[in-house]
Amino acid sequence: MRRSMADLAVADLLSLDRDVGRAFAALDAHRRSLAAEPWSVASDDPFEGLRHVAGKSTFDALGALSPSAADVPLRDALRRWVGVFIQARVGLGTENEWAAQAAAMRGRFGGDAPRMVSWREAWRGVALSRNATEARLWLDAAAQAGPALAALASTRAIRRVEVAHRMGQEDPWNDIVPASRGALRDAAWQLLRATEDLANAARKDAQEGEDAASAFVAAVARDASSGWPARLTPAWLLEAFRGQPRDASPMLDALPRPAGAASFARALHQFGFGVRLALGQTSLPFALAREPAFVAAQRFACLFGALPADPNFHVRVLGAGKSTARAQARILARTVLFEARARGASPSGRRCGLRAERPLSRAHRALVRLAIRRPPARGVACTERGRARAIHRHAPNGSVSSRAARPFRRRLVS
Repeated sequence: MRRSMADLAVADLLSLDRDVGRAFAALDAHRRSLAAEPWSVASDDPFEGLRHVAGKSTFDALGALSPSAADVPLRDALRRWVGVFIQARVGLGTENEWAAQAAAMRGRFGGDAPRMVSWREAWRGVALSRNATEARLWLDAAAQAGPALAALASTRAIRRVEVAHRMGQEDPWNDIVPASRGALRDAAWQLLRATEDLANAARKDAQEGEDAASAFVAAVARDASSGWPARLTPAWLLEAFRGQPRDASPMLDALPRPAGAASFARALHQFGFGVRLALGQTSLPFALAREPAFVAAQRFACLFGALPADPNFHVRVLGAGKSTARAQARILARTVLFEARARGASPSGRRCGLRAERPLSRAHRALVRLAIRRPPARGVACTERGRARAIHRHAPNGSVSSRAARPFRRRLVS
């Protein structure tokens, strides 16, 4: 009997693993191009020549495979990756369309130079706004572009659930995120409830106002301006950690344009993600060295991104005096709180109990839904037990992150 393509693929797990690594690189490159120039790659297929790693027949063949005990972890890891690629392949058209709509000029900015802007440009405008009045204008422009994107996001979510059910899964994230949807929702709700009073106090402390625009302006942390370099570069990030890690080279996306101290915290978040990936590049097969949801990398990202909320960081890295360090760390702790609550609002859904001072329009409701949407892996990294302590202790005791972070911790607080 002639063997199927899927049977041939799973007969050599190491060969399949190499194809999975190639497919990941192709999909990652495609998504980077989508973010920059969606119209230039809309017709591209990142799975060309690699369709077998994104097919249900391969997924089923891996599930039916009975390898040696030594190969069971690799089989299971490959099956998780194939499941992720199936979702990506089925949703590729919607993902391409979302990127195109996010770049389309659909919102009107009503500032000093009125013009039509895209969803992406409107959110960049929010981040770069000097005051809440300007941020409100950018938010209004984003709200006008929001409904079309919200519709696409809903279509994609429905399709992902349908595909998961066809693969025998209850939820698209069941096999790749180490927490059930209910557990993550409950943890997010507890985070929101436990930090409600603190968030109210932080809003009053910021003295920017009570609406969303004021919150965004305060979160940029322009008041914590002492000691930061004029330009945000990879060289500065490496220098901040005394050239660590010496045995790995973190890959970084384009760093954000500095708008305030929060821009540097965001860059540190990105740097932490890249460090974890670089430390994981070992002789292991790709599927074992990297998990599809990158939860471990998200933990490192949260760890590094929270460092500016620690006064020691400002003293050791920025050379600030102790009083300045405490003041700036307090401002950036408010930013960390803002980010943590935004991530917590995503999995908690309607339970988050967010209230507006006046009824929201359909466009603004769509804007809120899109603004708080985060991948579940980020929620796991942010809301799991011990993660809040990372702000004060650079890693929880006994974890892989703690051991890997020791060189960084020693150079920052010793």
